[in-house]
Amino acid sequence: MTTVTNAPKGANAQATPIVWATRQLPGPGDGSVTISTAQVGPYALEVHDSLSRTGHPRIVLWTIERDGERLGEGVLDSTDDGKAAAESKARRLLTDPPSDPNTNGAGSRVIPACVNGMPKRGVRPGAHPDIELLFAWDAFQAAATAYQCAPDGESGRYCEMVDAIGERIEAFTPKTLDGTAIQLRYLLTKYIDADCAWSTLVFGDDPDRDCRDIVSNDPHAGMLWRLIQAIDSPAERIARRGREQPVKGPDHSSAMPT
Repeated sequence: MTTVTNAPKGANAQATPIVWATRQLPGPGDGSVTISTAQVGPYALEVHDSLSRTGHPRIVLWTIERDGERLGEGVLDSTDDGKAAAESKARRLLTDPPSDPNTNGAGSRVIPACVNGMPKRGVRPGAHPDIELLFAWDAFQAAATAYQCAPDGESGRYCEMVDAIGERIEAFTPKTLDGTAIQLRYLLTKYIDADCAWSTLVFGDDPDRDCRDIVSNDPHAGMLWRLIQAIDSPAERIARRGREQPVKGPDHSSAMPT
């Protein structure tokens, strides 16, 4: 359990422990969501540890709200990190509350950290050229999983998260076919705007009858679907990985100098 002080800066007050309540929700397919909540003064803290059904790494979404207004949010790699980030934000808000409840105190509306800087998974030497876009798609899947299995009355915040991450996906310029496939999947999902599209294009299910009927009868949906199949089918992804492997030259490491 982590702790945070509610005292003003410099006050010699004993730290007040934060008690987190946790509940587990089954997600679609093999997905799952662990929800941790806490209250610090007037601030409601929440951490969602989401595992999407695609098998990507876990995505931890943390938020802090007051009277229904989002004051901070972000994405990290573990529940403990998410709790620590939420508690740190709560401590700062207790000592220096924002003048505008719709901002994070920096004068601009809050944008999920996962799509604006990529904490802990930022671009590094040798990283995939579209690492930020791939990470945003991972977070998009996790947020969509959380939305689908959220209890009644709690889905609105995750709908907002899905929309915010989606806007960032739209803004990227892909550098690879992997990134292009993500944007095509996102575009067709938004174009069809039906549950069957989310299941097939976001979560990777086989297309059901409704999805097949749409791509068969709508020429624009069909065109986008064929593009996705051409560059993002399992066979094509495997072939692309093979082409991307560096070609090894002859091994001269054991050769003796002459």
